[in-house]
Amino acid sequence: MLLSTRRLSHTLLQSSRFNLPLRHYFKACHPLVPGLNFHHGTSAGSAIVSETSSLPETQDTQSKMKALIEDELRGATYHVDLTNEDGILHADPTIVEAVNDSLRTTFQVLTSGGSSSTTNPRLPVNGFICEHRSYKPLAHLLNKIIDTANWYMPRSQLSELHFHPLVPVGEVKETYSHRGLKLGCAGIIGKLSAKMKKPTEEPANKPELSWGQIEVHIGSKASVRDMLQQSGTYAHFCLLNNQRHSFSLGIGFDYKKLEAYVLVFHRSGLSSSQPLKLSTGKGFKDLVKHIVGILSFKEEAAYGLDTTCFQNFFCINNHYFKIVQILYLRGSLQGRSTIVYHLQGMYTCRF
Repeated sequence: MLLSTRRLSHTLLQSSRFNLPLRHYFKACHPLVPGLNFHHGTSAGSAIVSETSSLPETQDTQSKMKALIEDELRGATYHVDLTNEDGILHADPTIVEAVNDSLRTTFQVLTSGGSSSTTNPRLPVNGFICEHRSYKPLAHLLNKIIDTANWYMPRSQLSELHFHPLVPVGEVKETYSHRGLKLGCAGIIGKLSAKMKKPTEEPANKPELSWGQIEVHIGSKASVRDMLQQSGTYAHFCLLNNQRHSFSLGIGFDYKKLEAYVLVFHRSGLSSSQPLKLSTGKGFKDLVKHIVGILSFKEEAAYGLDTTCFQNFFCINNHYFKIVQILYLRGSLQGRSTIVYHLQGMYTCRF
């Protein structure tokens, strides 16, 4: 028996692109939301969560959570070129160009009116009138980009990524979570399972999803501030429920302006793309470039996954250790992310 303490951002193998300090990949340009007057400071509101924690189902609790997320990210939110040569979402320029060429017609009719579908995405030229109407068309567009890109790309960690609109908004299965926290759209690997009602009733086909399944979360709001608070809350629970991850990917969407933000939440803060205006040629091409970058992670280490951990085991110094329980988990989005495990030695790794 032994106790093990680790920091998520310090556990990747030497083959990882994240060996260099995170600030090398997340170069700060200027604050994402200058009007918020963010400042550096200690994260006094960071939650310490145990496995048996249960959070009350109140709107007030969710509001407090969003406020804590905003406080954690003060002074640590930046516009960054995530797709530059040493960026986390860098992609082969020839593939990006080929995908954009194939999607030329998709862009030309994107805001031409009519109903949106999986093969013909449509966005209203003047934006959406409310949040929930934006999720399905946005999912159509993202999936069309992914399906097209996969024709030109070798298989990767996220080749099977697919965005599922949860309309009306769905509740994510709890592990570490707020009850009642809703999600309008999520990118996962594979299909959603359907949760059924009682046998005597009609099938509900209500999608069932856990935070640990989510690879890319979507937050659609009418303001950047609301979008960041919502997306930060999603990232918090994604990292909390999949402790192999060292960062969380998200897409923020201003549904009135049709502007997308590609977001990377990591232990140094939040790095975001510039606003990508999807009704313009440049904005559309830049979104394609970011999505191709998301699909370009070739192995687990490049995707920020802890390669020493799988399922409920660690492989340390050629020995397997089973996770008996988590003794301490600091549920913070930004800053230290120390986890203390109770491990039990199993047997020697043989390869």
